[in-house]
Amino acid sequence: MERSRSSTKRAQILQAAHQLFFENGFQVSMEVIAQQANVSKQTVYSHFKTKDELFRICMEEGCEFLSNAKVVLDPDLPIEEVLYAYSWQFNQMLLQPEVQATYYNAISQTPTYPELGALLVEQGPQRHLNQLIEFLKIHEAKQGYPFPETIHHLATQFLLMCHGQSVYWQWLGVKDHETEAMRQDYARSCVRSFIRSLGVHECRQ
Repeated sequence: MERSRSSTKRAQILQAAHQLFFENGFQVSMEVIAQQANVSKQTVYSHFKTKDELFRICMEEGCEFLSNAKVVLDPDLPIEEVLYAYSWQFNQMLLQPEVQATYYNAISQTPTYPELGALLVEQGPQRHLNQLIEFLKIHEAKQGYPFPETIHHLATQFLLMCHGQSVYWQWLGVKDHETEAMRQDYARSCVRSFIRSLGVHECRQ
């Protein structure tokens, strides 16, 4: 029973910390986190020795969200169909408030805790890059001749293209006026340009 109560309080603290770090960044105090979690400050410190530790755990959980947000790249479907689904879902994932908060908080603390940036790269961008590289390798082998650029370069280019204006504008706190239809058109445009650069075959309209 005591262990169950302790686990519940720890979950409350983490939930409160996630929200407050998301809203205010690293500067939020442990006292405010305790108030939000409806526990004493002493209880917070009994579970997390320092705010640094609590922040790091919240960041790790945020990175888990990134690593789990995978798009299935089916090599048996038409390449343009798969890449469009990938581009659209990747763009939508980057616009999620949880993802943006994870990036903000990692960047803000990188000078002090560079390992947070490394963790973010490993769990987010690098996982997606590796997934895309494997997919492109299969299609390069299928067509029987090499793509005009290295697979790594191609995957990196496509991944960066998928961000689009909305992602960069929102990361900078600027309201952009792209509609969902406009973002979908952009994703299709990225795929058409990318397919042409590969020389695989003509992309269907």
